[in-house]
Amino acid sequence: MEGDDGELYALGGSILSMNLEKMDLVTICMAKGKGRVRQLPSSIYKVAEYPGAVLNKMIRNPQGTMQIEKRERYVAVDSSAAELGGWEDWGYITFNELHSSMYDMRLGMKDFAIYDLENDRYYPEGKMTIEHEDWAFMRELDGFVPTWYNIKIEVEDGVYEVRAHVCNARTWGVTFQVPDNPVATLIYDTVEGKFTYKDGRVRMLTGGRGTMSIRQ
Repeated sequence: MEGDDGELYALGGSILSMNLEKMDLVTICMAKGKGRVRQLPSSIYKVAEYPGAVLNKMIRNPQGTMQIEKRERYVAVDSSAAELGGWEDWGYITFNELHSSMYDMRLGMKDFAIYDLENDRYYPEGKMTIEHEDWAFMRELDGFVPTWYNIKIEVEDGVYEVRAHVCNARTWGVTFQVPDNPVATLIYDTVEGKFTYKDGRVRMLTGGRGTMSIRQ
């Protein structure tokens, strides 16, 4: 969201019950502002310079402290770099008319859900393709990140397409331990989308925003 000061703010968090660590964890985080991608002189490489997070709070309690009542659960298993296929995308994109979430493990599971808010339609099945463009080196992650995303999801009634630009990113780990595969959450500032129906009608989507967490 854009604040009264004209800055872009991204507020997020998670509620996790981790069996291996015997821990219930609540995280709250906030990022502010937009960064830039700089071309290195006399080089083909670019460097991403992002402001990152301004707030990152983790509240840890013994497992069983948190009580979950009538809530959908996502059961995650730890994965090696080989199982990830060298890359993992996990995030959401929302518009005024439609909400979507997606998960893409390159050599493993691919999953998504699209909620058409205006027409009360739900699409959990189809074919998803995520393409990355314009890579830049992010020092905090010690790796390269895409600065543009092209997402295409073919569903029963048509094709959902999104093009999104990354303006900020932050690195994190789920627990207090140093992770083998660090996670970076990429924050979008420009998100354009459309839904093309099978009869040729094109529905332009408005108010796009979202994030994508990556692991490599």
